[in-house]
Amino acid sequence: MRMASRQDSSTESSSPKGTLATYLEKIQLTPEAIARLPAEERELLAKRDEAMVQVASLASLMREREKVARQIIVMLTAGTMHNFCEMAPVDGLTILELCSLLDEKGREKARAMVMQAKHEQTSAGGKQRWRNDPKTAAKKNAHNLWLERREGRHSNLRTNQQFARECMHRWKILRSEKSILNWCTQWEKEARLQPAS
Repeated sequence: MRMASRQDSSTESSSPKGTLATYLEKIQLTPEAIARLPAEERELLAKRDEAMVQVASLASLMREREKVARQIIVMLTAGTMHNFCEMAPVDGLTILELCSLLDEKGREKARAMVMQAKHEQTSAGGKQRWRNDPKTAAKKNAHNLWLERREGRHSNLRTNQQFARECMHRWKILRSEKSILNWCTQWEKEARLQPAS
């Protein structure tokens, strides 16, 4: 009996499947037969069982890592990480951080980071268009004229209506008297809130 179990155990060592129970079923050792084995062999069987559990946990970990790798590939093909990398300077740590974020909560955080980067890019473009807009330049000039009027340099512009008409005359792109009157109201409120210098 002992000879057969040693022979079976040597063939079993090449197969990393199962636990002690499945191993015992394969070599047809009963718990009573194990009890009769010398302590060294029982110890080896226990170590083999621990090794089988470790192999199973390593295999599970490898499957999880494979899943993460597939998620990274999906994100790359979907363009999410590509878009992020295009918009923000990316170093190795950022990429590692993105890869570590691939659990459910992390994917949401990665999407939020991408959306924030897109928003910053589009808002920067919008600000640039706004700076180059001729109406914005005319409004800035109108504000400078309003400041001069407030200091008393333009005695012919006593009312806001007169000021609005003068702005529309000077800057043809400004066509709405009502808008200019609203700007005057806004500028007056801002001037009241600012401390006198």
